[in-house]
Amino acid sequence: MKFDLLIRNGSVYDGSLTARGDCQDIGIIGGRIAAMGKLDQDAHEVLDAEGLVVSPGFIDVHAHSELSVWQEPDCLAKASQGVTTELTGQCGLSAYPALPKAEQEIRDYTGSVLGRTDRWPWQDLEGYRREVLRRGMAINQGTFVGQGNLRINAMDFEDRKATAAELEEMKALLVRELDSGAFGLSTGLVYAPGVFTDTEELIQLARICAQRGGIYTTHMRNEGNRLLEAVEEAITIARQSGVPLILSHLKAVGRPNHGKVKQVLARMEQEAEAGLQIYGDSYPYDASSTTMTVILPPWTMSGGMDGLLAILQSPDKRNEILNIFQNGMEGWDNRVVNIGYDRIRIASVESEKNRALEGLSLTEGGARLNKSPGEFILDLLLEERGQVAAILQGMSEEDVAAALSSPRIMVCSDGITVGQKHHPRLFGSFTRYLGRYADLTAPEGIAAAVHKLTALPAQVYGLEGIGQLKVGNWADITVFDPGKVMDRATFAQPKLLSDGIETVVVGGQVIMRGHRPTGALPGRFLRRKGCPAQD
Repeated sequence: MKFDLLIRNGSVYDGSLTARGDCQDIGIIGGRIAAMGKLDQDAHEVLDAEGLVVSPGFIDVHAHSELSVWQEPDCLAKASQGVTTELTGQCGLSAYPALPKAEQEIRDYTGSVLGRTDRWPWQDLEGYRREVLRRGMAINQGTFVGQGNLRINAMDFEDRKATAAELEEMKALLVRELDSGAFGLSTGLVYAPGVFTDTEELIQLARICAQRGGIYTTHMRNEGNRLLEAVEEAITIARQSGVPLILSHLKAVGRPNHGKVKQVLARMEQEAEAGLQIYGDSYPYDASSTTMTVILPPWTMSGGMDGLLAILQSPDKRNEILNIFQNGMEGWDNRVVNIGYDRIRIASVESEKNRALEGLSLTEGGARLNKSPGEFILDLLLEERGQVAAILQGMSEEDVAAALSSPRIMVCSDGITVGQKHHPRLFGSFTRYLGRYADLTAPEGIAAAVHKLTALPAQVYGLEGIGQLKVGNWADITVFDPGKVMDRATFAQPKLLSDGIETVVVGGQVIMRGHRPTGALPGRFLRRKGCPAQD
């Protein structure tokens, strides 16, 4: 038996918490692990991993790469930090379904997070999957259905309760995509139209998800002053529908709320002990990133992007928004009040004219143009037709560390791919976790870190054949130097590649050697375990 690829002499951490880094060889045939141990067979290609950790490929459980993987198949941002699988379609935003009647609205809705394209040559998950695989991709992808997409297809951005007919249309779309292999339903309840959706409507959709073995991931309705209440809503949805629950990018925004993450973690443990399948994810930074429209009061988006642009041209409505920026609004998480203009930065704009504003805070941008910060950002959103991405430095390091230390919290990038000054988490989350938050000085620390990045998410999401190094599993493997692994991406230079990731293998093919992609595109499109559709 001749191996296609043989990885020799590495300290193997197989994804289990009991791994101790035994020196083993791994032989690969046909994309899968064929043998492990002391191997002396010949191989077409041999990699010497002496002194290095050999682990399963890392799994990014919360990503926004559905368009970038289509446009940049080498997946450099993720592959360069050891990620071999990512789950997209998060925060209520997905690349499907996009029926012809709503495609333009959905592309405008997702543009400042997923990126802008002239058109989408698909309408549903099957079409999206075919298009991605036609172009090829270096890493694996699975995907969720965005609740925002469902609602826009059925009723645009209207701020009201769905009719029975509209809810049935949403359910039918959800069933279609779940049966095509989507992993579940995601919500973004701070964004339009998710923010207009009541709890009962979400329970009904989550119940459909539960019936088909899916998962519910939620960007909760509030991550600031009413964080704990938002957690209770998420738990209510999960309890009443029977769906497993994932709290997305767990954080507490704004100085008055720092410390609440520990309360959320305690509440998660309480629910888990009572039988609820509840987990979360987090990225290792104290700043978040999203569309700049999130700082606006929700009513501004009730008419979609065109409605927002009309509001931004109305002097009376602009004054109302500026007053809310200053004084807040009952029941709404006001990021300007909680974070401050000086800690909200422009990550990207669409036009070349305003490119020089990328990286500036709203305070700095206003000063440059002799405007107040509030007037500055309203003018910029109008000029850029809403396509402005933001970085908001509103969390505490203590909360970040608390989340990442929890056995119920997985690591994610939440990476946004648009613009030149995007958040460095896109290129650095996994190596930053390993280099700054994990203990890689002892075998038990390495085992725990590798488990959090691999076997844990594979178990939570039911990812078959990955997340563990064992005979018969896919050969998705990351080889790294535990003494050198570290992120290098910064807010000033967000695309710097990480140190310490030596080799990345997907389906038995090497996709990264050091800082160089090989050009191989062996990535697979993953379907939810047990879904009717088969490849």
